[in-house]
This record gives sequence, C-alpha cells and structure tokens, in this order.
Amino acid sequence: MGTPAYVHTFDYHQSGYYDRAEREDYGFAQVTTTREDGSQVVTRYHNQDYYRRGLLAEVIEQDAEGRLYSREQVFYREPGAQPAVTGAFFPAERLRTTSWYEGKTTDPEAPGKQRSEERDWDALGNLVMLKEHGEPGTLEDDVTYTVHPVVYDGPYIVRAEGVEARDSAGRLLRERTAKYSAVTGAVEWVTNTVIGGKEPETGAPYTGEASTNPTWHFFHDAFGNLSKAVDPRGYTIEYGYEDVAETYLEWVKDSFGYEAESASDYRYGAVRWVKDVNGHEMHHERDAFGRLTAVFGPTDPITAAEATISFDYALQPGASVAAPAWARTRHKDVLHPGDPIETVTFVDGLDRVIQTKKDLEKDQGPGVEPLVGMTVSGRVVFDERGRVVQQGQPVFDTGEATAFVEVALKHPIELDYDVLSRVIERREPDDEAGEAVTTTVYDLEELDGATWFVATEIDPNGKVRKAYQDVDNAIVAVEERNRLRGSDTWTTLVTRYGYNPLDELVRVTDARGNVTTAEYDTVGRMVALTSPDMGRTEWRYDLSGNVGARQTAKLRDESADKVIRYESDASPHIVPRISRVTACSRSTSPYAVMS
Repeated sequence: MGTPAYVHTFDYHQSGYYDRAEREDYGFAQVTTTREDGSQVVTRYHNQDYYRRGLLAEVIEQDAEGRLYSREQVFYREPGAQPAVTGAFFPAERLRTTSWYEGKTTDPEAPGKQRSEERDWDALGNLVMLKEHGEPGTLEDDVTYTVHPVVYDGPYIVRAEGVEARDSAGRLLRERTAKYSAVTGAVEWVTNTVIGGKEPETGAPYTGEASTNPTWHFFHDAFGNLSKAVDPRGYTIEYGYEDVAETYLEWVKDSFGYEAESASDYRYGAVRWVKDVNGHEMHHERDAFGRLTAVFGPTDPITAAEATISFDYALQPGASVAAPAWARTRHKDVLHPGDPIETVTFVDGLDRVIQTKKDLEKDQGPGVEPLVGMTVSGRVVFDERGRVVQQGQPVFDTGEATAFVEVALKHPIELDYDVLSRVIERREPDDEAGEAVTTTVYDLEELDGATWFVATEIDPNGKVRKAYQDVDNAIVAVEERNRLRGSDTWTTLVTRYGYNPLDELVRVTDARGNVTTAEYDTVGRMVALTSPDMGRTEWRYDLSGNVGARQTAKLRDESADKVIRYESDASPHIVPRISRVTACSRSTSPYAVMS
C-alpha cells in the first residue's frame, strides 16, 4: 500500500510559564510543529497574563527553508492594570488578520495579500459587530454585520433578535429579525427584510415595508420540539413525536393533508422505518454497533428473503479483526435473484480508502461465456504527509470478494504537491509522449492595478490558463490564449468577474468588453439579468420565495405590463404549487396537480 511512517516533531522553545502567585501553568508561548517534508507550522500563544493565558496569538505556515505561505494573527483586549489576585476581565477578540505570501519572502511583515476582521462586544460578552475587510486598498467589498442581542433575565437566555449586513456606504445587504419565547428561548417567528425585485401581480418594487416582508412562524411543544411551522402564505407543516423519549419524529403532516410517518430505534437514535405520503415503506436494520445491515425498499417487504440493499463489515462481535478493514454492499439484482451486485471498500488504519472492488462480467470474445469476477481499483501510494502521490490502473480479479488484492502499480497517475497540499503537477500515462503532464503554479500577480492570487495551469498540449482570485477565493479574472480567425499568433483573452460585498456575482465582462450584469434582492435571489444579447430579464417572487412572474426584454418593449405569470393554487393555507403558466398572449400551460 506504500504507507510510510508519519512523524511530526514538536519544539516548545523552553517557552513555558508558571504563575507562582496564581499557582497555574499558563502553557507555552511558542510551539513549532515540523512535518515530514520539513515544512513547519509555528503557533504562538499568550502566556504572560492570567486573563489571556492559552489564547491563540499567531499561526505561521512555512516551508523547510523558512519561506512563508500564510500567517494568522489574533488581537484581544488587553487587561491593563488588574489586581494581582482578584478582579474579572473579558479578553474579547477585537481584530483578526490573515496574510498570504506564496513562498516569496521570509519576512512576515511583507505579505502579498491580506484581509482582516474586526469584532465588538457588549458588556455581557455578546458579539454585536463583525466587520470584514476584504481586498486591501478598497472599501467596495467591506461588510459590517450588526447583531442586536436580547436578554431574557428570568432564565438568562441571550438571543439575537436582529442581524443586519451593510456595505461600506451603509447600504442594507441583509436583514433578519426574530422573536423568541422569554421562557425557553425557542424561536417564535423570523422575518426577512426584502429590498429589490418586484411584487409578481402589481410589479410594485419591494422596498422593505413591513407589509411585504415575509414572516415564518414556529410553534413548539412542552418539550421544546418544533410542532408546527407556518410560512408567509399560510402553508403549514405539523410535526408529531413518539411518547417515550419525546424526541424522535413520528409523523409529519402538511396543509394538503399529506402525511409521512416514521419510527426510530431508541438504541441508536436512528430511523427504524419510514412511510412516505404515498404509503411506501422503507425499513432499516442495524447491528450491535448501530451500523446499517439491511434496507428494505417499498417493493421488498421486511419479510422478503433478500433485502433491497444489505451491508456487512469486517469487524464483527467476537470475530478476529481483518486487515485491512472492509465494508461490503449488496444491491439486489431483480434479474438474478440471490446474486446481488456487490461493492467492497477497504480502508487503512487512518480511515483512507485504499481499494474498491465491484462486480464485473469480463467479455471473453464471441461465443465465449463472460468471466465473472470483480474490478479492483489501482494501487494507491501515499507520500510522507499522507497525500496520494500515485494511483495505478484497475485490474480484474476472480478471487473472494472480501479478500484484499495486492495490485501491482501499473501505469500510475502521479501527483506532486506544494506546502499547502495543492496539486502542482499531475502526470498521466500517455502512448505518444510517455506521460501527459499538467502543471499548476500558484503565485501573486498584478492585474488592473491590483495584486491577486493567480493559479497558472498548463495542460499537456501547452495551453495556458490563468485564474485570478481575491481573498475570498472568488475568481475575478480568467486569462486564456487562442488563435483568432486562423491567425498564427496567440491572442490573450481576459474575462473579468465582479462581485458585491456578499460575493454574489454581479458583473461579467468578456474579452471584447461586453458586460453582463446581475441584480439581487436582500435575501440573495437574482431578480434581474442584463446582457448585450438578451437584454434585461426580470424575475418576480412572492412572499414564500416562489417565482410568480418573469419579464423578458422583448415583452417589456411591447408593453411594461406584459409578463409571463406562474399561477399557483389560490388557497391561503396551501403551499404554492404551480398550476398554470400564462404567457402574455393569454396562451396557458396547465399543470396537473394531484390533491
């Protein structure tokens, strides 16, 4: 299996501190972990005052030569002058910064990219503000989250009754309010503020008015279990629980009268059987360890001789342990009763899949019966850090299904990694070149006056693709090369992507400068898409979030009132199911809805 020994070494730099006055060990100030390839993780902690003892101060990841890749720093409120033995102080986290270097320097003060987060807390230690600073040098991607906590003094329960997100200009991006039980703290209702998009029937814009903000209501039983949920249109789902533990679901019923039932296995807190709204049942059986041993589907009653799917395992009570451990799945084959389709998976001591075997009939040629056996996945080789570095080709085997096969390493795919375990080279067997090589280089480069993460991929044919990413890992540009109109020279083509502060894609600019834009409401739904080819298309949503109408650019040019409507069942207590789509020409497409 090619499994080496994995050894990490630790250096504590003689940095421990024991406070004789408090009679407490404050831990180590620095711990350096050296991995098998020589790369290191350097972790620093506070250990010089009672209030911040053991709190993380800094984590640095670097290669064997000390070249830096990442650094995270955490800053807390400082206790200042506190009494030597008495006093209380909350060392709240106030700032967290993350820096990236891509191995270009050993100086931690010279990052290539950086982002930070600020936090603020109230007098009771509740988070009331989180400010995320995105790309350095701009405020366009900054987001400030404000939390409004409410404290119920009787049971002393703290909940967030309001959370909002705003951009650097103060524009509302998200807002949610809620009310809770003052006795149990269980949520009673949740309201989303909707700004953006239009009401389906009237076309009036959503402006955040209370009358157009959707609210969900929740009800609970005496044990705190959710007993009923009502959506903004009155659609209701009710929940019932068994009367032994008063914990596990026994039935679910909705406004249609549709009802599903279930029963639980109290030994493991797992489902024993379920019955859906059509009366179809599924039964689950488990062994002494709580592992699934059989599933009987709707067409296979529990009294059937063969389960729909059955499972067995290498580790059994009272049996010797097989190595490597395996688990087998048998899928019932309706065309071959008693001869299920088998899949066996083997894992090593680190719970990594090292081999998979599946039933297979191997073609022997015309007029010859196929050979029955199993396909066996190729040999897997791991490097000193436990990463897959070689994956061989599969073979055919006619041996026992649960017998591990020592497969030769045949025509393997080979992988190389960097310090951060990113694949930097992939080599595949190839008849012509011997091997097909794909390389990926991770770096920091400038584009449009800013520095970005960039991954440059070169495929086996020499084609180059660059993907530029920001600190949120969102792709901001893709650079490719192509020969245009039969030209012998390469032309560089760059497609650019723009995002709002919540990382929703709002703009795509192709290599010729054509711009496609998207607009979202304050619950994250795309309400408009504008492109040079299709013009502007709008989507309108009802209170429950269902599409109620759509208007294309062509319809708008004909009349501002022309839309395609998605009509739903009119009952205020029934979930909106599409029953009819009406185009502006009054042609309709009915949907059959079962009651």
